[in-house]
Amino acid sequence: MRCVMRVLAALKRRRAYSLRVHATAQATAQVAGVIGGVLAGGSAQAVDLPEDRADAMYHLYKGGGLTASGPALLVRKKMSDSLSLNAAYYVDMVSSASIAS
Repeated sequence: MRCVMRVLAALKRRRAYSLRVHATAQATAQVAGVIGGVLAGGSAQAVDLPEDRADAMYHLYKGGGLTASGPALLVRKKMSDSLSLNAAYYVDMVSSASIAS
């Protein structure tokens, strides 16, 4: 019975400790969030948006019994003075066929 009582007391102490640690971690995270927000807000700057462009590429590599090939596409479009869209597509097909003896 004493053993059970000791275990229960230890669990209560551990639970109280974990609650204190959790509360401290939560308060630290909130302070860090406020500091990060202030720093990020203070350093906001205007940036020129990238120009409209479309790129297409096809790559091919053969060597050492390996073939790697595929297309790549990139499209950038300026929608307004403060909005630009960017889309990319890339495929890398690899073939390494071996000759059975």
